[in-house]
Amino acid sequence: MKASLLISAETPAETPPVAAFSGTPTTGALLLTVVFTDESTGEITDWHWTFGEGGESTEQHPSHTYNTVGTYTVSLQVTGPYGTDTETKTGYITTVILLQLREHKSLADWTPIFTFTAVGTPSKVDIHSTDLSIGDAYLFIVFPKTVVEASDVYWKWACLPNPYYSNASFGVYFYDGAYDRASEVDFPEGQQGPTLKGMGLLQTLRFRTGEEDTSSYLIRTNVSASTQDYVTLFFLVRDGWTSYSVDFLLLDIEIRTVGTGVVIWDWNFAGSITMEKTGTTGDYGLADQS
Repeated sequence: MKASLLISAETPAETPPVAAFSGTPTTGALLLTVVFTDESTGEITDWHWTFGEGGESTEQHPSHTYNTVGTYTVSLQVTGPYGTDTETKTGYITTVILLQLREHKSLADWTPIFTFTAVGTPSKVDIHSTDLSIGDAYLFIVFPKTVVEASDVYWKWACLPNPYYSNASFGVYFYDGAYDRASEVDFPEGQQGPTLKGMGLLQTLRFRTGEEDTSSYLIRTNVSASTQDYVTLFFLVRDGWTSYSVDFLLLDIEIRTVGTGVVIWDWNFAGSITMEKTGTTGDYGLADQS
């Protein structure tokens, strides 16, 4: 009698998909590109991402660029032969427009000694130099060009009374490109505004030597010559006198639609702001969400 051989095969276990993902970075300045990583398990054949502002992707590991200020919910749906699963992260991505402050040493023998202080409620930014200060303080905001083109810029500022402002000057400019705290900047003698390496001057909105009263301005932007995705709005405070201080107060900045005056972006310093000084060169940074 022949022996019979019985071979049994186990049926593979069904592994339904379980959705999971991460993204980096989750907070940052516009334009913010986030790289998303699928961390799902199980058998998966299809991925469907939604990024919270209308954008979608069917890639497994997509990247996505956010170009408007806000907080966004991200969702990943994964599908396989044994089912579908979704992970949603509410308020996962936050985009901001950064306001940054720095000071610049214009003469080798003199040091700029500025302080940047949040004052009052809602907060205003007070830029103040000491009596033995020579140099430049500057505040800049990098905008996506689409935010400011064909718009109006509104700002309100004030110099606290001082009879010795003859050697002080104040300017507002648009530059082509995204200036950052590591970029090279120079303030040539006799030139109204600074020179930013690799960035052309698009528009001088305001330049004033001497005391500036409490004033507000509404000026049409002209950044049509820009060749970049970003433009930088640049505020300059120059202290050219060693015996007297400069005390400058910035109260409000807005970007408005032309004609209707609808506020597109508003920095009224109403939120909580944090000031940080880093290093030994008088380098400051300030960031908040509009």
